[in-house]
Amino acid sequence: MAGAADSFDVVIIGGGPAGSVAATLLADAGHRVAVFERERFPRYHIGESLLSATLPILDAIGATPLIERHGFLRKPGGTFLWGRQEEPWSFWFREDPGGRPYAYQVVRAEFDMILLDNARAHGAAVHEEHSVTAIGDDGGLPVVDVCAADGATRRQAFRLVVLPQVRVGLIAVAVFAFIRAWEEYIFVRTMLIENKNWVMSLYLFWVSDDIMGVDYGIVAAVCVFYVLPSLLLYVFCQKYLTQMTIGGIRG
Repeated sequence: MAGAADSFDVVIIGGGPAGSVAATLLADAGHRVAVFERERFPRYHIGESLLSATLPILDAIGATPLIERHGFLRKPGGTFLWGRQEEPWSFWFREDPGGRPYAYQVVRAEFDMILLDNARAHGAAVHEEHSVTAIGDDGGLPVVDVCAADGATRRQAFRLVVLPQVRVGLIAVAVFAFIRAWEEYIFVRTMLIENKNWVMSLYLFWVSDDIMGVDYGIVAAVCVFYVLPSLLLYVFCQKYLTQMTIGGIRG
């Protein structure tokens, strides 16, 4: 186990497009930045259809000349076939006031490597095949524990940690885990017997299956209280769930 290495201002976990962009901008601002990426680039990844609104970001990190020189295909828009509708419909990037009249169709392995190399060229310390195994505290000093592909470990001090690709996924998992537990029926139906221990899903079933007749007012009231926690949780988290990184979307 290596001791505490040179201290960095920011540690970024993940060297994908979001991590590379963050590393470049922070390095340009004068911060000492370390990027830990668990894989060796180039590596296969899905998400090759960029949107025109990503181009100003590429300009900001100085990557546009590299992208253009690489020769990725320019595209003016896209065409979709939707459901049973036989007539295709198209959109054009020139109609986006905040973007550009074109975007790129990229090979993500090559595109991601260009951005990561660009971050390295701007001064970020990039460590490929390094997995962060823990984030903790060492005598009041925030640290991350890192394991390299060869099994060597290190402890890295930092002031700020960034998880560009992980945060949205963690939030989504938490939301779905809550909804799954909140709507559980089979397990609680099997395990809970006494009425005083019933959860909302059991109570909703009981009021909607009353042999004496269904009171739809009560059913509606129970339904409101039943969906309210999930709705409030989604409203609170939606700004994180709807964020898009510059990796774009698969067209």
